[in-house]
Amino acid sequence: MTELSHSPTGSGLDSTFGLEAALSRLGADEYAPGEIDRAHALGLAPLPRLTYHQLLCTARLRFGDDHVLFEFPDCRQRLSVGDLAAASDRFARALVTAGFERGDTLAVWSPPDPLWPVVMFGAARVGVRICGINTRYRSEELRHLMRSSSPRAVIVATGFGEVDALDMLTDAVSADCLVIATPVGTGADHAAALLAAGRTVTDEQLSAATGKVRHTDDALVQFTSGSTGTPKGVRIGQSASVSAAHYGAQCVGLTPQDHLYSPLPFFHIGGTISTALAAVAAGFRVIAPRRFDPGVALRQIAEDCTAFHGHGALWRILLDEHRKRPVQLPRLRKGWASGDLNFMRALRDELGVTDLINMYGSSEAGTIACTLASDPADVRLGSLGHPTPGTEVSIRACDGTEVEPGDVGELHLSGVMGMTGYLGEPPRGGAWLATGDLVCLDDDILQYRGRTDDRLKPGGENVSVTEVEAFINRDPGVEEVVVVGVPDDRFGEVPAAIVRPTPLGTSEGSIIARCRSEIAGFKTPRYIRLVDRLPTLDTGKVDRRKARSDLLEYLRNERGVNL
Repeated sequence: MTELSHSPTGSGLDSTFGLEAALSRLGADEYAPGEIDRAHALGLAPLPRLTYHQLLCTARLRFGDDHVLFEFPDCRQRLSVGDLAAASDRFARALVTAGFERGDTLAVWSPPDPLWPVVMFGAARVGVRICGINTRYRSEELRHLMRSSSPRAVIVATGFGEVDALDMLTDAVSADCLVIATPVGTGADHAAALLAAGRTVTDEQLSAATGKVRHTDDALVQFTSGSTGTPKGVRIGQSASVSAAHYGAQCVGLTPQDHLYSPLPFFHIGGTISTALAAVAAGFRVIAPRRFDPGVALRQIAEDCTAFHGHGALWRILLDEHRKRPVQLPRLRKGWASGDLNFMRALRDELGVTDLINMYGSSEAGTIACTLASDPADVRLGSLGHPTPGTEVSIRACDGTEVEPGDVGELHLSGVMGMTGYLGEPPRGGAWLATGDLVCLDDDILQYRGRTDDRLKPGGENVSVTEVEAFINRDPGVEEVVVVGVPDDRFGEVPAAIVRPTPLGTSEGSIIARCRSEIAGFKTPRYIRLVDRLPTLDTGKVDRRKARSDLLEYLRNERGVNL
């Protein structure tokens, strides 16, 4: 691990191994049926099933040990390929010394920090899975997570944030769970030393533990956002997450010459898979701040970054800051986001992200679909994209039968990136996963059409909130909109819209007038509320439940509506 300096550093790319040659050297050759042809058809490099340790070995062959993968500006540290290999080796040895076995769980509470990639690769090497803890969780949520995941130990980064995480976690864990406190910024060696307690293991013992690991073993336990109920622990396999990281980075077009600014936390798949694993898979450098400050982010991106990624809320905050205090971003060209066509166009045109793509995925299914830089602009920015290699897609009607091409149905998935299952439930095996997303597939392009539970029925009419949102969003004065149902004595429920305007501005009257003139009356929102910001979940997605409850409270208390 090296300390940051103000002088530029070389890439260390002294290896002549390409991806195919590196994979051949490892003897990795297990692909899903049709995966290679699918990858080539999309212009992507196919990747066989790999463990984390195999992926790191491949990175050493391709990029060389001196090539920098991670930069943590808050603690002024960098991790090169060689640094990651050496530190993860030490951490794996510490786990074996401490008695951890294949299938055990290690929980981690930490902001973005050199600790994360080291722990991920060290634990996976000996078959220990990592459960990332959301640093915004509090006592009740922590108790639920600990009961569900039953970790053997918890690593707590101290000296970060305003809460006493060590005290909260100590209260939440079981009596036989080891709590390891390590100051933020000290990396994984401090935690490894506490685990090992002065003991060590031989090379033979480490090799024996590594040899038991299979690519299907769990690498991560990712707790879902809880937008539909109590959060569940999603079990994600080693090769499943490696494939998701690889194909996601390929679709964005990230290379060893790119520097990616990523504010995504490592306790979400955006940080573990789309950032940490993807960096090792593709060789780009990650600049990972502990906190997202849009002003600081713009200045750091302006210095040397070619890419930025994140969920829609992060992009919106960045765009808002850029509108207030414009910064020249001369090298920023690449990134992935998610959002409607107007929003994606604004990111491209105002921030200059010319090669921006849309990426669609989930904890349960990995990188489901991506658009490509070679796609026409409206496809690249306004669709979910092409199903990724190794992903099988089935679009079904409510009776379970497959719909005709181009028709809307619920998306079901199977393939190499699918989760092992939920904690406390039997493994899924080869079962199809029902996503709850309504889509259509036409000319190999997935288009989002809403959720199975996002339909309203005012007066018996079917209304897709996604359709109404898309219509309202075409107004240049609308930045973001959420349509929800509110109670109505006559019709049962009626649509209502919560709108965040653009700097151009809009009004309740103009939105309703436009709706009345161009869409059916039963689709026209009865109420409009203009807001400065929409509530979001920890994942950055709009919190529809909170948006609806806030609207109902506003209508009752501020406008005197009898609901």
